[in-house]
Order: sequence, then structure tokens, then C-alpha cells
Amino acid sequence: MLAAAFDASGHEADQPVMVVAGFISSAADWASFSKEWYKRLSKDDLPYFHMREILKWNVPESQRRALFGDLMTIIKDHAYRKFGMAIVTRLTSRISHADKLRWYLGAYSLAGRACANDVYKWVARERIPSPVACFFEEGDLGAGLLRDGMIQDGFPPPVFLPGKKPRKTQDGTIVRHFLPLQAADFIAAEYFMYVSNEIRKSGKRSNVRWGFLEFEKMAGEVYAIDNRGSESWLKLLEMSKRIDELIRQHKRGNH
Repeated sequence: MLAAAFDASGHEADQPVMVVAGFISSAADWASFSKEWYKRLSKDDLPYFHMREILKWNVPESQRRALFGDLMTIIKDHAYRKFGMAIVTRLTSRISHADKLRWYLGAYSLAGRACANDVYKWVARERIPSPVACFFEEGDLGAGLLRDGMIQDGFPPPVFLPGKKPRKTQDGTIVRHFLPLQAADFIAAEYFMYVSNEIRKSGKRSNVRWGFLEFEKMAGEVYAIDNRGSESWLKLLEMSKRIDELIRQHKRGNH
């Protein structure tokens, strides 16, 4: 079985971009990854990896860089390919409320569905017979839209799991966290920082983070829908709506 792990960085309400990104690997390789990942975090007495917290970690910068380097090696040794999508969040502000409900649209939903679409296209292109599951870290706003949108797109529903800590349900059941989601947090954060900086800098030259450059070397793509791309996407949405209405009219005419 193949498992794709995704996490999001950015929020529609207060950020210019939403990034959903992650990796695909086999269940066996993810199990090996999890052992090595946990062992490396334990070396620094870290209970989990969360990029936002690591960037504020009160340690010498050399220690933080050593952690990043070791975790990057673990990811590259176990993940087969990266996938990701960055969407300018103001794209969704131009979509009517009715269309958002009908098509399950939101920045998180759009980016997550694009990632899933790329995963299943890659699996089909490579003629991989193994079943595929897409895991997303639970707790992100828009999870319901993502779930309903993936079903509408004809994909299996996503699986939402804790990424940082195990969670106990009301009946006392322990829901285990899925460590590959922490690797997804790493790449989503790096691309979020890069794309956000590109949007804000207005042509000014700036340094590019080491982590982003290392992820760029991996197989796979993290795409971005910028302002020009959003125009094309909105036109495609309008075309889809017109086609859908024609189908409805045809069905009504046959009854």
C-alpha cells in the first residue's frame, strides 16, 4: 500500500497564500521512516516536529541546522516523491458563496484536491498496482470541504489523523499520530515561506532558505497558482458550471 502524507501551511483569513504539500511512500518505508524520525527527535528531547515551534526553538543556530539536515536526510531516504500546491488565497474571494458550497471550494480544499489529483495521476502513469491512501493532518480549517470535494472528484475520501501527538477520543480510544505528517509540515512550511516572500518582496532580491532548495532537488513538483493562473482557473470553473447546467437542461428535457 502507498500512503501520501500532506499538511498545510497558511490560513485563508490572514495569509496571502495557502500551501498543501507532502510526500508519498509505501507503508513499510513510512514505518522505517517513523522509527528514524522519532529517534532523531529524541536526540534533542523533542516530542514532535512542528516547523513553527522549531523556528522559535531557543538553541544555538548550529543545533537547529543539524536537526534540519538530519531530518532532511531521513525524508530523502524514505519518501519517493513530493507533491504540493500553493494557491493565492484571494482567488477564493472571487468565488460566490453558492459556488463554494456547490463545488466545495476553498483555498485548502483546492490545494489538497490538486495534490490528490497529482498523486493518483502519478500512480496511474507509473502503473503502480498498490492501493493509495491520502492522509492529511487533522485540525485544518476546510477539512470538510476537502473531504466532500475529493469525493466529488471521484477520489477515495481523505484520512485525517493527528500529526504531532496521539489523540484520545471521548470513549477513551487512542488515535495514533502519523509521523510522516511531520515531514509534510516541514515541506509545506518551507514552500509557504518561499512563496509568501515572493509575493511580498515586489521584485526585491532575497535569500532563499536551505530547506526549500533541498526540497526542490527531490523528484516531484510543488505547483503554484498565481494571479495569472487564477484567472485561467476561474474561467475553467465558469466553463464547468455552464457544462453542468447544459447537462441539467438536457436531463430535464428528457423527462
